[in-house]
Amino acid sequence: MIPMQSFGYLLVILSCNNFAIIVVIMTVISVIWYLLSDGNAPIYNLHYAYQMISNFVPTKFMNRSFLALVYGFDRCRSKEIQPTLYYYRINDDDFYQAIPMLIMNGLLFHTLSLLILIMKANPFKSRRNRAKKILDHHQTLKPSNVIIPGLGCHHEFTIKKFEC
Repeated sequence: MIPMQSFGYLLVILSCNNFAIIVVIMTVISVIWYLLSDGNAPIYNLHYAYQMISNFVPTKFMNRSFLALVYGFDRCRSKEIQPTLYYYRINDDDFYQAIPMLIMNGLLFHTLSLLILIMKANPFKSRRNRAKKILDHHQTLKPSNVIIPGLGCHHEFTIKKFEC
């Protein structure tokens, strides 16, 4: 679940907390992940580019490791094969390969979300924008005609010098 959580961070950072954008992007990403995660067709039947892209889909490794756990690890007798594992070309080693790949996907998505967060929350750019807003506000500020007794001062300041 860590790669999914880190992808959620990435999605929220990119969408700027706009719920409509999050729903649309998540729907599209879910369909793409379903198509690239052995859910519809085996990965080896797809084009090489899709096979390479599927390495960045965490659900592929979750599905393959789950199928290996349920149907693999010598559940069948010596001359039998499990048709599900045969159809997807899954062997017992896929379970052990899925764990580091899920860790790498989690690190990749966490790193991307951190980099995008740093780029979007640039403190120098934020300071410039804030300074521009303050200057614009001061230029458009109109003088107040409100007189508060005791707070106004109509006397000019004079500096007196005392000599001994």
